[in-house]
Amino acid sequence: MSNMVYDILENQIKNEIDKSIEKFGVKTYDVSVDADGCLSIKVVLVSNEVEIKNIC
Repeated sequence: MSNMVYDILENQIKNEIDKSIEKFGVKTYDVSVDADGCLSIKVVLVSNEVEIKNIC
């Protein structure tokens, strides 16, 4: 798949997850998709701004 397809897929996954979990005070920090051998989706969640700053 092209990079544009990966970017669109990652963005859609992130948006759907964020909609589902925002009420819990959690949001996605990163979503990555890899389909070299088989489809692999990695999602990193954070609970607040302090954790985001510590990750960066």
